[in-house]
Amino acid sequence: MLQEIIIVKAGPYIVKGSIPLDHAKAILDENNFPVSWKFFNPYPLQSTYTLCRCGKTKKPPFCDGTHHSAGFQGMEVAETKPFDEAMTMIKGPSISMKDLKCLCMMAKFCNINDNVWNQIAQPLDETDYQKTLQAIQHCPAGRLVPIDTQSGQTLEPSHPPSISIIEEHGYVNQGAIWVKGGIPITSSSGFQYEIRNRVTLCRCGKTRNMPFCDGKHLISPPSR
Repeated sequence: MLQEIIIVKAGPYIVKGSIPLDHAKAILDENNFPVSWKFFNPYPLQSTYTLCRCGKTKKPPFCDGTHHSAGFQGMEVAETKPFDEAMTMIKGPSISMKDLKCLCMMAKFCNINDNVWNQIAQPLDETDYQKTLQAIQHCPAGRLVPIDTQSGQTLEPSHPPSISIIEEHGYVNQGAIWVKGGIPITSSSGFQYEIRNRVTLCRCGKTRNMPFCDGKHLISPPSR
């Protein structure tokens, strides 16, 4: 079965093709900056399952049909241009970076080391190069894409096709759906979004960039 995610109009995400599902949580350093990911609580592998998109399910992360009574609309408004046509290129002496701000879901890995924008503006020794590269690669939304300036090589992290439910700052039932490894995503109108190595889908139903997460869940009370 083809691995894919299909967005249902005013409804959930249908996940097909036996795609592994687990949870992910950011590991923080002594300054409370996220520096790496912990993956845990894998679910039994299913050939097909549905993930909630409205944020009202009582069986998170799975859909329980509550979107019908909640009046969820979930109209998709995200940019449909290819990433390379919409992004901004930021060139640095050691690392350059593609940046598409509308994809930000505020995971905050980019804030480490005086933030990655300031870091790539200067020549980096090997230690700072690796720290900055990893911070960019840890961005789950794919807003930031690192490039080695000297070679021109794109330095995407390696992800097998999989999905993680992000838990952050106590928002156990609202954090984004992290889609990894180039899984095709088809809109409710039948349009296929550009296939990318990492994107985050909204799970609270409040994003202004539907279907992609914009961090809106972080300004609402967490679900318990």
